[in-house]
Amino acid sequence: MADGAIAAYPSDTPLYKLDYIFYTPETIEPLEWRVVSEAAQASDPLPVMMRFRVK
Repeated sequence: MADGAIAAYPSDTPLYKLDYIFYTPETIEPLEWRVVSEAAQASDPLPVMMRFRVK
C-alpha cells in the first residue's frame, strides 16, 4: 500500500498509488507535486498535479 499522502485510488479513502507524472529531468525541473485531494469524489482516482520549470 502507498503512503496516504500520495495515494489516489479509491478517491474517498485512497490506498493505492495509481497515477504517475512522467518527465525528462534534463529538460523539466519539478517544483511541486501532489494528489489534489480537494477534488474529493469528483474524480476516481484523484487528479495528480505538478508545477514545473522548463530548463
